[in-house]
Amino acid sequence: MGGGTVKNDVPPVKAESSGSRWGTARNLGSSRARVLVSASPMSEPVLKVIKDVLLPMITADGGELYLVHAGDDDVQLHLAGRFAGCPGNTLATRRVIEPLIHKAAPNARVSVTSGAIIPKNAQRL
Repeated sequence: MGGGTVKNDVPPVKAESSGSRWGTARNLGSSRARVLVSASPMSEPVLKVIKDVLLPMITADGGELYLVHAGDDDVQLHLAGRFAGCPGNTLATRRVIEPLIHKAAPNARVSVTSGAIIPKNAQRL
């Protein structure tokens, strides 16, 4: 993305109806918005796995990881950076991302997208 300046004067955007975590999300432009991410009891272990295990692996390989949604039974992630359009995303999703999240939340439905266009209300981790 271009070398534009980042403005932090964008008002908060509520992504969930309940929760207590505020994060930063990248929009399609160069501005940033604060996004509320759900912190339900089941999503706490999932968020820990995402931040402590998946994030370091993906960033070490030149990728960017975005949290779109982490709810009671649904986890939505987005891969960008070097992972945007990479044919290995299916392998990484099926063999690494999904099994790790299912260890923390066995009944969670995992959805992973990738590409240069970041989903609305996605939080870059």
